[in-house]
Amino acid sequence: MIDLRVLRPLDDATIIASVAKTRRAVIVDEGWRSGSLAAEISARIVEQVFYELDPPVRASAAPRCRFPMRSTWKTPRCRRLIRS
Repeated sequence: MIDLRVLRPLDDATIIASVAKTRRAVIVDEGWRSGSLAAEISARIVEQVFYELDPPVRASAAPRCRFPMRSTWKTPRCRRLIRS
C-alpha cells in the first residue's frame, strides 16, 4: 500500500517497484475516474510494467454524476443547495 503524499512530482519509482513486487495494482481516488489522478497512475503502470501484472489494474473512484451548467442553477431546488 502506497499513500502518495506528493502528487507533483509523482513518485513513479515507488509505484512501479510496488506493482512489480505484488504483481497487482488497485488505485483509490476521491475524484472521478475519467481524467483523474487514478487514470494517470493506471496509464503509467500499464506503460511500464504491463507484462508483470497478474490481474488488470483496478481503479476505485467517485461515482459519475452530472454537474449542472450555470443556467440550470436557477431552479428553486438548486438555488437552495447553492445557498447552503
